[in-house]
Amino acid sequence: MVANLISVPPQKVDPHPWGEMAWLLSDADRAMMGLSLARMTVKPGARCGAHRHSNAAETVFVSAGSIDIRMRLIRLRLTVGEHQVIPEGAAHELMNLGDDIAQLMIVYSHPARAYEATSWIEEKRRARTSPPLKS
Repeated sequence: MVANLISVPPQKVDPHPWGEMAWLLSDADRAMMGLSLARMTVKPGARCGAHRHSNAAETVFVSAGSIDIRMRLIRLRLTVGEHQVIPEGAAHELMNLGDDIAQLMIVYSHPARAYEATSWIEEKRRARTSPPLKS
């Protein structure tokens, strides 16, 4: 299924310094399905800084290259065919430490996922004062 989605023309493309997010579902489709779907491209050596989605879990599927994901003290490297679910509200960061472009399919469990930039210093402070994440 992921391979078939790589060629879907995007509804909207958001350029970023680290690459781009190509949104694959229309507003109506997102509302009907209750989720958001994007094709994410991360340039070699680039990182999508620490952030969280307070209203959505995020599933990352790797379709080309590799991506490192940091969630608090956990750091994972995913390669082609692997995926990781990032829980709703969990701070995370994506990094392409490889020499090739990383191509990802991203599924958010909400049709209009929230985005909040954060820092790892802020996350340490938050961890001391916040209840545990939802599972």
